[in-house]
Amino acid sequence: MPHSELVQSLLRGLDILKHISTRPDGMRLNELTVATGLKKPTLHNLLRTLAARGFVFKDNMNRFNIGPALYEISASGTLMRRQIKAQSKFASLAEELPGCTITLSTLSVDTVRCLLRISPDAPGEIQRPTDRSFTPYVMASAIVLQAVYPEESVQLEKRYPFDEYGVGMWGSQENFSAEKQKVLQDGFCRRISRGTLSLAFAMPECYVLGFYTPAQYEYDIEKYREAASNFRNAVWGD
Repeated sequence: MPHSELVQSLLRGLDILKHISTRPDGMRLNELTVATGLKKPTLHNLLRTLAARGFVFKDNMNRFNIGPALYEISASGTLMRRQIKAQSKFASLAEELPGCTITLSTLSVDTVRCLLRISPDAPGEIQRPTDRSFTPYVMASAIVLQAVYPEESVQLEKRYPFDEYGVGMWGSQENFSAEKQKVLQDGFCRRISRGTLSLAFAMPECYVLGFYTPAQYEYDIEKYREAASNFRNAVWGD
């Protein structure tokens, strides 16, 4: 591509970010002037523009550092890679556990949102539901997230107060706290309701893997535990 077709201000901004990223303690304006070869007024305007979008910030020592916007972009890329890995593993999970509905969910501010789902109703089809969520205090996937990620669950529990949504199930906060403690000890939540066995296993980065199958008098918990462990290693093993 001819050099004249490139956006020079964008190239300069990217060069600034590249230089700052190599210095964990940040860079002063004079240091950036030397590194980039830009005049101070030009450099100052570029830094001010980058700061307005959160790509850089100036600390109390007048050094410019990488800002939160870049970390958010990096985190979004990581999450997307996780979900791609998870999706590739879902089909093999369904083969291992025929007749089981499998979900991958996460906390989305004040909602436990289902990201991936595969069900015997549509064999081999990995669904990305946009309107499926799990009720806190009641559903196994939600309970796991509330137990394992309490700080991230604050907004969820504000939206769904225990006295309104949880007391009917647990009777008291103490009973629900005891259930959460059990989840922390076991690493999973087990619920049997209306003929359905629900098992949900905590995953890293505020995810939860759920298994839903017709309840049986006897079932092999180790089979599900192993499946969850293999899934965790496949998706987060790097």
